[in-house]
Amino acid sequence: MKYRYIFLLFALFSLASCTSWFVERTPEYILWKVHGLNVENTEHWVYAFEELWCPNGDGFLKIKMKVALDEEQIAHLLSRGAKPLPIPDGTIGKQSWLEGELGIDLDSISDGVYFYKPISPGSPFECTFLLYDKASKMLYYYVNVM
Repeated sequence: MKYRYIFLLFALFSLASCTSWFVERTPEYILWKVHGLNVENTEHWVYAFEELWCPNGDGFLKIKMKVALDEEQIAHLLSRGAKPLPIPDGTIGKQSWLEGELGIDLDSISDGVYFYKPISPGSPFECTFLLYDKASKMLYYYVNVM
């Protein structure tokens, strides 16, 4: 009888640990976990979602989504370190490279918020970048680690 309980506990523990390893990484889940944005209950369209990570931790994540964020969500982003647009010159090292990765012209967007954080000061290509354009209702999220 004792061994049945031990086996049952072991089986439940194994099942619980295995299911937590296979949580589906969706754009909505990532935005909620990283930035606290809940877009699940908001009408949205995901135009691009690419993610590639190597075993050593290098890789990238790219999300391009059309979503109408309300003022409360924008205020939430500002409280977490985002800044209002436009992006001042010289803020982003290798801006043309980032524009090419996202397929946008950052200088043409003037209403919304952005978050930019370089990961490594020695490499301008390693960064976390989030941009929300109020006019087009487009949200861009990009992370690159080398």
